[in-house]
Amino acid sequence: LSRAELWQLIAGAAAAGAAVVVATTYVREAERGSSTVLLESGRVLASGAPNDIVSAIRGSVGSSRTSRAPTPLSWRRGVEWRVWVPEGPLPEGTTRVVPDIEDAAVIANVAAGVFGDEAGKVAGPLEKLTKTIREKI
Repeated sequence: LSRAELWQLIAGAAAAGAAVVVATTYVREAERGSSTVLLESGRVLASGAPNDIVSAIRGSVGSSRTSRAPTPLSWRRGVEWRVWVPEGPLPEGTTRVVPDIEDAAVIANVAAGVFGDEAGKVAGPLEKLTKTIREKI
């Protein structure tokens, strides 16, 4: 059974009215659900409709092809760096991108690493978030 066939079976069951719960390590697959919970080491990073999780990202997300991480809030995605700037302009040489669920998952994880138990404040006021980032990095 291929993954595509598995997802056809799952979609068919859901369309027929069955409650479906799926656990996957593929974040892109999580977009298929009507409700998603992003976990890291058993800790809830974000939950809700996938579009709502992405919409909750504060600030800007960019892409850069530099050889080094443009900022401490950068991560590799393919051959590029993704950059999250909670407030202010993107770094020079960085192109703004429309974030997706993968970006949202990484940002939630980065925020949890930076903020620990205060990670939920990522969706809070930008002034407080920026101040906290400056204090923690």
